[in-house]
Amino acid sequence: MKTKRGSKKEGKAKEKIILMLIIVFSVISLVYALTFIDNSSSISETQQVYDLGTLDSEKSAEVIDNDVIKFTLSGTKYTILLQSSSQTQATLAISSLSNPVTINVGKTQTIDLNSDGNSDISIKVKSINIISKKVKLVLTP
Repeated sequence: MKTKRGSKKEGKAKEKIILMLIIVFSVISLVYALTFIDNSSSISETQQVYDLGTLDSEKSAEVIDNDVIKFTLSGTKYTILLQSSSQTQATLAISSLSNPVTINVGKTQTIDLNSDGNSDISIKVKSINIISKKVKLVLTP
């Protein structure tokens, strides 16, 4: 009788170990899957390019992170990349500048595009939609 009880206990112990292994492997698989999905979604994000043409008057565009705005001013082509945004500010990489520019919501920043000491355009972060993450930029020559 002791052997039957012992084998029943051993059988239940083996079942518990197998069940625990299944749970552990399931959790590892889930974590791996979520990591893969998260990484692949950032890779597949499509960058939108908005061409404003010649900047001869105030123009606006709604962009999300990694979107690009193209425009021409005084015969020179420029691009603005929305590097990142938060609820309160947007960080822009402007093609003719070596450092990014961070602008708070509701504020306007004047920019010297050609390094001649004079402001060429002003950029206003008019709004940031926290749900859609769209940043409304207003460019004025």
